[in-house]
Amino acid sequence: ALGLKSFIAQFHSNNSQGAVNMPTYAISYYYYKLDDKGRPKSKTSTSWSVQATSDLIALQMVKQRHPGYEVEIRKIEQRK
Repeated sequence: ALGLKSFIAQFHSNNSQGAVNMPTYAISYYYYKLDDKGRPKSKTSTSWSVQATSDLIALQMVKQRHPGYEVEIRKIEQRK
């Protein structure tokens, strides 16, 4: 089984011609680590625009961007 990162890379290379028509998702989110009691500590707010085949893949790409962190999505919208 391919890891998600490998799958995404393979998908994009196999479909590079179609990448022009892929939707762009604008995602606003927090990322943070949890303290010893399971509470968030020092949340960082940011946003990122990414081309992906679906909102689910876009969300997975956000999570991969911050390994070891919790990710809390605030807003996601598809841009044309």
